[in-house]
Amino acid sequence: MFQWHLVCERQVLVVISQFLYLLGILVGGFVCWRLLFRYSPRTIMISALVVQVLAGVGVAYAPHFEIQVTLRFITAVACAHMFTCGYVICTDITGGWWKQATGACYEHMWSLGVITLPILTSMFTDWRNLQLAISLPTLLLLVAFW
Repeated sequence: MFQWHLVCERQVLVVISQFLYLLGILVGGFVCWRLLFRYSPRTIMISALVVQVLAGVGVAYAPHFEIQVTLRFITAVACAHMFTCGYVICTDITGGWWKQATGACYEHMWSLGVITLPILTSMFTDWRNLQLAISLPTLLLLVAFW
């Protein structure tokens, strides 16, 4: 983040960026909860996948800090949609005890993603390439859901 001079007196912008990302997850959860009353989880999932890929690639090529933070917020909203809809889809296709087991296993997949992040970070030293490596595999999910 040295390209935007986020050191010394501008270091607070790093905290603001992280806050806005987490706010995007919160907003995405609430918005998705309301959308699930009107639309199917599959429809919301497909639209969130498209938005996440576009905004994620946009983050990698954002020329200004403000654009990057805005696109990260949009990415966070889309990720919250994908996570919520994925959970609903997984638990809807199972029943009984398996519904609880499926929900628990679904939560563990997020943890595996967090665990693999340091591995990806060691493979992609430039943050833009890392952002692309995280965003572009979503295209595989888009093909699977389409």
